[in-house]
Amino acid sequence: MKTPSRGFALATSLIMLVIVTLLALAGARMAIDSRKVADNQRDRDIAFQAAEAALRDAEFDIEGGSRMTVFDANEQTGFVKGRCGTDGNARGLCETADAEIVPIWQTVNFDDVSANAPTVAYGTFTGNRFASGAGLLPSRPPRYIIEPMQLTIEGASANAQGKVPFYRITAVGFGPNPAVRVMLQTFYYKITP
Repeated sequence: MKTPSRGFALATSLIMLVIVTLLALAGARMAIDSRKVADNQRDRDIAFQAAEAALRDAEFDIEGGSRMTVFDANEQTGFVKGRCGTDGNARGLCETADAEIVPIWQTVNFDDVSANAPTVAYGTFTGNRFASGAGLLPSRPPRYIIEPMQLTIEGASANAQGKVPFYRITAVGFGPNPAVRVMLQTFYYKITP
């Protein structure tokens, strides 16, 4: 005796169609997510490169920019404890106050691009140019600040610590998406003749 199998083929086909559709949707979703991850990584890489460029620009600012006399080991003019300079040759020169626990670089607003910004835009004192704006370029030029640091040299007198030209440079680079940014720091010892 034979059992009737009415609709069995239709039900099997519908189940297989649902499974194939779910697999296709999952594959499409993975492809979209992979693209987003790749775009975010690309934006981060561009921001990282911009921040590195700002570090090099700050080093050139210290060694040979238009305000290199500010970084004279005997003078170090322009640095005011507890804040960052916002105008003239003092722009972007910051020094943490002795009583402050939080370093000043953690309180600086790198998004401020006004005329009285506490940070220095790439090329301000060096004359270098930085392409930014559209496409795969950073959304805007990177920015940096420079802080004098105390460097202890083995065997040196404690009184000479303030005379060593040693700086911490903090730079922020921006990606094509302005929300993507990278902050880098380096310590720089000024080469004195």
